[in-house]
Amino acid sequence: MFSKRKLVVSTKREKDKVIAPLFEKELGVKHLTPKNFDTVSLGPFTGEIVNKDDPIVTPKNKYLKAIELTNCDLGIASEGSFGSHPYIPFIHAADKFLIFIDKKNKLEIIERDLSTQTNLAETEIKQRPLFNPVIVHIKSVAQLDELAKGVPPKAKLLAETFFPGSFTLALKKQPQVSNLVTGGRDTVAIRMPNHQTTLALLKKINFPLATPSANPFGCISPTSALHVESYFLNKIPLVLDGGNCKTELNLQ
Repeated sequence: MFSKRKLVVSTKREKDKVIAPLFEKELGVKHLTPKNFDTVSLGPFTGEIVNKDDPIVTPKNKYLKAIELTNCDLGIASEGSFGSHPYIPFIHAADKFLIFIDKKNKLEIIERDLSTQTNLAETEIKQRPLFNPVIVHIKSVAQLDELAKGVPPKAKLLAETFFPGSFTLALKKQPQVSNLVTGGRDTVAIRMPNHQTTLALLKKINFPLATPSANPFGCISPTSALHVESYFLNKIPLVLDGGNCKTELNLQ
């Protein structure tokens, strides 16, 4: 029924690296992902573009868009959201849908995963309110245009002068920058850290890293790995120790 058929994975965020091997193993299919496939226009879970459809219609639309590009009649698409739990008051939830469609055999399977284990765990551990933005850390000035739109020449000059260092630029954000990062604002805070260990980490990954200071909200920011451990004890799995900080004490 499925063996040796092509399976299109309708995604922009590299979910195919997780999803596709499972289906290839179990169904004997060979997956493909459309190049330059843009699902953001359909309304991403982060809310930058309003999604007018429900969580079932949206992945179906992703699938329909993908088969137009690939001429494939077998596909997978997903949709998810973070927010208040639909049934339990006062807690966060991740609500995710995965849809499998076989147009040839008129088959449609929908799976839902509703979990309180969310990417909002940082707000629970740090007790940071969602309206409080976090700084996005970059490894080069060239990444400014990935995060901010219409970057003024003076802003680039400031970045070239003061990056890396304890200097932050606040610029109008690109649509793909999550509202969870900006606290719902239309600006994004960008910094390039002046630390060899942190820069080495940023050079190992292919995306900017949004991260808050390693302290509970409203407390003095730590200047050593020992401070971080004393703040959070066993709530976080590991601490990247780059030595003691040389500057900057603040409340965040």
